Amino acid sequence: MSAPKKIHLLISDMGIGGAERVLLALADEFSNSHQVGFVCLRRNGQLLESIRPETAAIFLNEGNASIVTMSIRSLFLLTRMMRSEPASVFLSTGTGTNLLACLARLLVPNGARLVIREACSSMNSTSRIISVLKRLLYPRADGMIGVSDGVAEELKALAGKRQPVASIPNPVDVVRLNALAARPDGMLVDFQHTFILTVGRLVPQKNTALLIDAFARIEKSVDEHLVIIGAGPFESQLRSQIAGYGLDAKIHLLGEISNPQPWFKRASAFVLSSDSEGYPNVLLEALVHNLPVISTNCDFGPRQILDNGRYGKLVKVGDVDGIAQAIRLTLEGALTSDVWDSKLCIPVEIASRYLAFMDTCHHD
Repeated sequence: MSAPKKIHLLISDMGIGGAERVLLALADEFSNSHQVGFVCLRRNGQLLESIRPETAAIFLNEGNASIVTMSIRSLFLLTRMMRSEPASVFLSTGTGTNLLACLARLLVPNGARLVIREACSSMNSTSRIISVLKRLLYPRADGMIGVSDGVAEELKALAGKRQPVASIPNPVDVVRLNALAARPDGMLVDFQHTFILTVGRLVPQKNTALLIDAFARIEKSVDEHLVIIGAGPFESQLRSQIAGYGLDAKIHLLGEISNPQPWFKRASAFVLSSDSEGYPNVLLEALVHNLPVISTNCDFGPRQILDNGRYGKLVKVGDVDGIAQAIRLTLEGALTSDVWDSKLCIPVEIASRYLAFMDTCHHD
């Protein structure tokens, strides 16, 4: 199978998220040897401006399109693109986008190759419909990439007989993250407290409520405040929880911040309290900035990223006392970890693994 002439990076939109940043990093590397373009289901997201001017970007819908309209129009346009560019490959990410791409691939059996990237474990979704659709449609892709070993194992259970599956971690651009950390942040300048940090969507899977409970148990014995960066449907519930503890002055919900790197740089420690993950980029970002890391030992990413506790403290999922104690001991300097090796996730190496894998993918 010859190498693809063009790589289309397919994603829902360019909102602030780990998948979007991963594709941006891969695009930079792929462009050294291939034609690369973004295909977004809709024109939306703060990271649109991060797409390089020389990188093509196609938007299948405007940002205000309804989900139904977006899905139908995107399916039609994707099938047309796949049929007209059989020598190209589509690299899709995001479960919903992957399902749509697989359906288009089903309708165009001799068109462009399709490789899907999955960052979410099956535990991140309780939807039986999604599970059924993945079983039916994911085998239509020409290859699947899981961002962690655990996610890859789940994909293997869905794969067809000849469909290759690979485990490839996310790239980490240390130079870029350090440059972003050096940018001025007016809100941070005015923030006069030392703090521990968490970054992530305010959704049940992230279980930020558990971190708030843990912090409430030790807040009188530590000087640090708790800073929470992220937005989501659980924001009002979390604010009520904080108010119930009377900790509005010590726990800070800052919402979504386009560049959280200066906050990583100044934090005393980073905590991830998730019930499940795929491969959380925020842990990698914390390690880049040499932050002490505390994470729940959830499936699948944290254990792999932290090398079974070598690079940070792993705590049992849902263990509020365990997180509270780990935070306290970390701030006291009683918990130490090895220095993380950034060479493990160099973008050029990760991109090379993607390219090598995509060359092995073929039509059934």
